[in-house]
Amino acid sequence: DGYAWVPYAVLAAIGGLGFWFWRASTAHGNRSALIDLIEDEQPLSGDERDLLRDANATFLQPERLENVARSTLSSLRADARTEV
Repeated sequence: DGYAWVPYAVLAAIGGLGFWFWRASTAHGNRSALIDLIEDEQPLSGDERDLLRDANATFLQPERLENVARSTLSSLRADARTEV
């Protein structure tokens, strides 16, 4: 019987489509919940926004940029020395 695999293939396809629709509806529900949370948030005042920006922007400090540049240059030099 050369076609014994057909019902299994059909069931697998139906299962795959069912899983895909379930994932899509779950993702849509999660996205809707996040949108609702974002809409419920209160906007930050100017001072709160500045404090949050300054606390999270350590990469903008000149000392930090110098350290990053120094370590990048040393890495590039080390790579250049190891290349043959």
